[in-house]
Amino acid sequence: MIQKRGAMELTSFGMSMYPLIREGDVSRFERVRARDLEVGDVCLFVSGSGILTGHRLVEIRGEGAGRQYVFRGDTSYIADDPVGPEAILGLWTGVRRARRGGGTGTARAAVGAGALAGRAAEAGGAMAAGAGGAGGAMRGGARWAGAAEFGGKWITPKHWQARVLRWLVLRYPLTRKFTRKLGTWSMSRKPMYRAASR
Repeated sequence: MIQKRGAMELTSFGMSMYPLIREGDVSRFERVRARDLEVGDVCLFVSGSGILTGHRLVEIRGEGAGRQYVFRGDTSYIADDPVGPEAILGLWTGVRRARRGGGTGTARAAVGAGALAGRAAEAGGAMAAGAGGAGGAMRGGARWAGAAEFGGKWITPKHWQARVLRWLVLRYPLTRKFTRKLGTWSMSRKPMYRAASR
């Protein structure tokens, strides 16, 4: 879908990128070349186990055809297994906050997951909607083209919240401890999780 249309939106599930991307938020991804990525970018990729995931790029290993990319969620202590450039689908360019108590986020997540699974099946792969969220854009002058600017609903990588969080997570690993606690607290307040814990 990203290759054909150049961009897509995907509803997030889980808290691995909290507080930048929260469960129910809709993230935008745009097509990107893996060689144009930088450490700190949030990307949409297919993990080694076939899960569609949106996490932050924390390390680039190797050169040329053997280059590997290591991702990790902002609340995760352990990095994901390295993936090759072919597994990277897009670069995160913005997130639209879900409305409180709205049911549309869940519905859109189900539709999005179904559509992605169908696309994956056609391609001979296996994908499932994973935690976090991500987006994409081409580098250079076109990097921000098409990305919605922050205006009450959208937050892009240029927004101060995204820039501060990127700096903290990359420079101070202890930040993950606090974002994880915040994410756990946020998830515990959701009705479906409160009911499951009883």
